[in-house]
Amino acid sequence: LEEEQDATQRLTTHCHTRSYLGEQGSAFTVLRPSGKVKIGADILDAYTRGEFIDEGESIKVIGEEGTSLKVKKSE
Repeated sequence: LEEEQDATQRLTTHCHTRSYLGEQGSAFTVLRPSGKVKIGADILDAYTRGEFIDEGESIKVIGEEGTSLKVKKSE
């Protein structure tokens, strides 16, 4: 491979060092149904239960699986 990928391309994964369950944040990218969310200063992999969430919309973490967070639109 001749290309390198770095964090500025939004292609990194994040191993959780703590639980994000119940926390709120925003969609960093569009979730269709997966993408990236921002919680505090952290940008994390996330997926929904099938719904699409637009970039910038508020989200809430409802589950954790491996390196991904299960999220829904925050009400």
